[in-house]
Amino acid sequence: MRTLLRRALPGVDVAFLLLLCLCLAHTSSLWVQTNRTLAEEETRLGAWGPQDHVKGDLHGEDQKNFLPGGRPPGGREAGATESSSETISSVTPEARAAAYQGKGGDDGSCVSAGPGHEENQIAAVIVLCHDRPGYLSRSLETLERRLRARSISQRFPVYVSQDGEDKEVSAVVDRFSRSGLVRARWTHSPPAAFEEKLRAVKPHMRSYHRIARHYKFALSTCFSCLGFPRAILVEDDLVVSADFFPYFAAAAPLLDRDPTLYAASAWNDNAVAGLPRGDPAALQRTDFFPGLGWMVTRRLWREVEVGWPEAFWDEYMRSPHVRLGRQVVQPEVSRTVNIGERGASSGEDYHGGAARVRGAEIYVNFVERDLSLLADRAAYRNEVKSRVARAEVEILDAFLEERTKIADGGKRVLRDAKVEYASEEEHERALGLFGLPYPPRGSFEGVTTIMDPREGRLGRVHIAPVGYGLSGDSAVVLDGRSIRTV
Repeated sequence: MRTLLRRALPGVDVAFLLLLCLCLAHTSSLWVQTNRTLAEEETRLGAWGPQDHVKGDLHGEDQKNFLPGGRPPGGREAGATESSSETISSVTPEARAAAYQGKGGDDGSCVSAGPGHEENQIAAVIVLCHDRPGYLSRSLETLERRLRARSISQRFPVYVSQDGEDKEVSAVVDRFSRSGLVRARWTHSPPAAFEEKLRAVKPHMRSYHRIARHYKFALSTCFSCLGFPRAILVEDDLVVSADFFPYFAAAAPLLDRDPTLYAASAWNDNAVAGLPRGDPAALQRTDFFPGLGWMVTRRLWREVEVGWPEAFWDEYMRSPHVRLGRQVVQPEVSRTVNIGERGASSGEDYHGGAARVRGAEIYVNFVERDLSLLADRAAYRNEVKSRVARAEVEILDAFLEERTKIADGGKRVLRDAKVEYASEEEHERALGLFGLPYPPRGSFEGVTTIMDPREGRLGRVHIAPVGYGLSGDSAVVLDGRSIRTV
């Protein structure tokens, strides 16, 4: 080799040439290996479709600095958002599951996750369960009845995520799998390391750790393994109304196009027994995350999964640094009823809260309704301010005395009223007057709206900060547990 090089290139240092050849060969090897790795990564990401690995910023818009020139990976323009018409690639569910083995959870749930998202489907319905076969059976029976009554089962495929391997629960899931309702069961089996870590947690707190981990497992399986754009979470102790699915079908495009919306919930904490039922067709925006039958988009999950907590996932979703001022869609009349007296929370908590909420009795086809006001936060805020400003001011003590009186000589009066508060103490007292919890649930900018409970009254009562709606943007609003001026 050295002799050939001397003859071909006289006067050139042969040792230097040999070293140069070795360097070029090593560089070529690295280039091939790097490109092979990139190709494998592109193939893996292709199972979602290019849009799925574009992480949106905290306000629902895509980041503009993914690549030089402001174009995110996958070729989408910066600022583009996911829409209700998006679809994943044509990769088969089996190939997608194999590509994502282990990505849904520690136990490699993607292998048996079931069929993935199809173009005409709105959301995956995930029923989470553990060890309550009776509740689960009733919940699945109701879901099956609601889906088949409207012939929309293909648009809302049902999956059951089972925490553990309770045999009675498994038997219930098997029964509904044979009936065709349940597409697949996901078994959540935490590793030994998790169980070992759990021993250091107080016994009465362990269930909250398991629940948070189970939620993360189920959502990861839905979005990372099966490629759904949205998920509806239903725990095994929820019974849904007849218009549960039309409600979420109408809410889905709202979440897709409005970055100021956080999620949609079928529950309303203020629809309690003892108060008149609200308008069954009315929907609201609220600063409180209700849960208890709720829809989340894949875009939001990509955002919140990063800091997912070890326990109390619902409080995490309500945290100001997570919600970032965004709001939740909820019905004025709840579309879910909670039957779970036995569970992680005590029976006393259940009877004092969730058991008091009544469900809807009138079917509403929300898909056919005009929800444009709900989709515009500024317009919605102006409407709420206008209603509160027009309402008659009621003094709290006088309202207490007058509550059982018939207004205007027995005539039915269609008129809104408002009970104002100027401190936390007054706010708590006003909510307690109607049997509502404090801090408030279901309020919008510190305003809680319910039907007027007084005889002869057909309007609503707005429990609102003093001056709200009377001075434009300088109105006093509730921020967490304090009052401030904005």
